[in-house]
Amino acid sequence: MKILEKISAFFFKHYALLTSIVVLIFYLLTLAPGVIASDSGELATVQYTLGIAHPTGYPLFTILGFIFSHLPIPLRPITKLNLLTALWSVATVYVLTITLKFLLDNILKWKSSQLTHDENFYERFLVGEKTKIISAVFGGLVFGFSKTLWFQSLSVEVYSLHIFLFSLTFHFLVKAFLEDKQETQNNYFRNKWFSAFLFLALGFTNHLSTIFIIPAFLFFYFYGWNFRRDNLKRFILYVLIGILVAGLIYLYIPLRAMTHPFLNWGNPVIFKDFFNHITGRLYHQFLFPSFGEYFSNIGKFLNSLTISFDKSEFNGSDFNIVIIFAFLGMLVSFFYFRKLFNGLILIFLTTMFITALYNIPDIDAYYLPAHFVVAIFSVIGFLYLITIKMKRRTKQIVAVSMLLISIFLEINQNYSRVDLSGHSLMDDYTLILMNSVEENSVLLSARSSFYFPSLYYQIVEGVRKDLVIAEHYLLQQKWYYTQLNKLHPGIIELRDTVAFLVYTNRNIYFSPEMLKLNLTGEVKIPSNYELAPYLFLFKLVPSKTYVKEKNIDFNFDFSKKHLFETGEIKNIVINMLLNRAVYELVYGHIDESKEKLRKLKKYFPDYEIPADLEKILNE
Repeated sequence: MKILEKISAFFFKHYALLTSIVVLIFYLLTLAPGVIASDSGELATVQYTLGIAHPTGYPLFTILGFIFSHLPIPLRPITKLNLLTALWSVATVYVLTITLKFLLDNILKWKSSQLTHDENFYERFLVGEKTKIISAVFGGLVFGFSKTLWFQSLSVEVYSLHIFLFSLTFHFLVKAFLEDKQETQNNYFRNKWFSAFLFLALGFTNHLSTIFIIPAFLFFYFYGWNFRRDNLKRFILYVLIGILVAGLIYLYIPLRAMTHPFLNWGNPVIFKDFFNHITGRLYHQFLFPSFGEYFSNIGKFLNSLTISFDKSEFNGSDFNIVIIFAFLGMLVSFFYFRKLFNGLILIFLTTMFITALYNIPDIDAYYLPAHFVVAIFSVIGFLYLITIKMKRRTKQIVAVSMLLISIFLEINQNYSRVDLSGHSLMDDYTLILMNSVEENSVLLSARSSFYFPSLYYQIVEGVRKDLVIAEHYLLQQKWYYTQLNKLHPGIIELRDTVAFLVYTNRNIYFSPEMLKLNLTGEVKIPSNYELAPYLFLFKLVPSKTYVKEKNIDFNFDFSKKHLFETGEIKNIVINMLLNRAVYELVYGHIDESKEKLRKLKKYFPDYEIPADLEKILNE
């Protein structure tokens, strides 16, 4: 019995840390072992080499990643950086858990003075320390095991650091709102408002979607301090300090660009290029979709708040049945804790309505602040239910049972959907592709999924550094030409914004996307040359010259259908097997053609081979 009491005492003392450790264990079990997507290849390379990432640059993310990736941990750089991504989310769970405990400790302070209710109702929220801790742990686990946060925590991306800084901003924001104004009125730098503004500024140095908390931030500040002149002066001072802090960190971008790192997107040295880079001008084309697309985006987000037990559908049901607690908590907050409700609903609605204006495929991570709010509402709903009048022992059993069942269902629903522990498609595809070509070959990409992962392998891990891998859509950019020339001098020439490949004794390969550009006339090859299918590429060869393909076996895992790269690579492999089968037929190599068709049937049994090729296979 004493052992159980000691365990219980230990849990209630270190509840936030233990909650985070539980989440970390599941994250480690599902962590990606390598490069998962094109962006993760670029971002990992930028972090490891202290480079310049695509807009908006992510300077804080880059600097912190550089430090962590060079720690003496016996892991590959990409695995270290995947781990760092998980640690940011685990830290978020810790911050959220202690924030929830603080909210519950001060729950009655959120009553609006304009609302009058039966005071007996509020007495139900005056619960014991253990009940508050169990409720806070519930909220931490709810958010930690939500599908979007869990998935974004398993491979290199900027969003886990974003939500960590968001959670710190919110933590100090609610503390500042409730702190004693008399004690802090004349102390500008030793109060929670200063900390809230500081973390808000740091958030902007990582991701501009930090703006989603601004309406709630303004509400809490001016509701708490009103618009008196002294308070406006304090506000302006904090804003100026925040701009200074963010500005100093953003200075990393032009200063580092001047040194010409391996990856130097946009070379944002002059002010115009720097401003366009940090404001994401390149992606403004994806803003302001049609009304139909806008409401479709909102519908996709709301679908993440539904209840579903279909594990094969990735895009729905982030929280499973927990959403019932969240809906109840939202209603309770609206009627009884209106000040808290107003701040939370501002974050929720701002996130939903602004994110829907941005029409990109991988938009899920932008909704994390709204999911953060859902977790808080779920705690209020959870606490409301477990404070229904019943015997104390019964109440404890009900509380623990509700927590365990809800979290179990959430984990059970999301584990297989997010699990990346055995997913190596991008690694396998990129390495096979790189190792299939001759020494010193040139590979030309056109937004191909292998481009940035291949740069990671070349620059960070030193794999096939002899290869020249170039991106067609960037070749006309002077900064990219300079970067490529630094890595591989004399291969590409830029004449009047038109890029020319210098023909040497190197073998030249086109990605399948480049073939399409060749067929439309955007990319031209000499008239006495043609493109021959070669594994997952096309080789530039003299016309009517047969090219023997290197015999490389592969067996890719296409189970993660929700990943964009999965569908892209699958289509490439299918089409290249077909192309090679036809190519072998043209040169009269029937057996070789049949071998490609057999591979097609073996790896893609559901794919319907064209009738004329099926006939040849069966002969």
